[in-house]
Amino acid sequence: MKMKDPLHLTIASIKDLNNFTITDEEWIQLKSIMEWLKPFFDATKLISTEQTPMISEVTGFYQILFDHLESFMDSEDETLKTCASRGFEKLKKYYPSCDGDAYVVATSKHRDMICDSFLTLTL
Repeated sequence: MKMKDPLHLTIASIKDLNNFTITDEEWIQLKSIMEWLKPFFDATKLISTEQTPMISEVTGFYQILFDHLESFMDSEDETLKTCASRGFEKLKKYYPSCDGDAYVVATSKHRDMICDSFLTLTL
């Protein structure tokens, strides 16, 4: 949204760009999309800053993202609803197995780190 005013000024100053004006309704939709994508950005940023992300962190992020996607599955916005549903299915495909010994050991060994990560993502 930071680019809204500069974009409008640029389009207004260059005649050939008039067809690319973004309406107020489209800005509202863009804002919704940005809010929808933010947890994915936050999770990616947190995991990417670690030299070696641990399974205990990653599985926690998955759960946060599953919850986030589910919250949009009843959205009135059909585009977001469809994206949430497809995203949920895709995320399930890559979700690490939670029934293995490695997951249990990693989760119990690093539970303090998990709590810190959850707080960072959900606040």
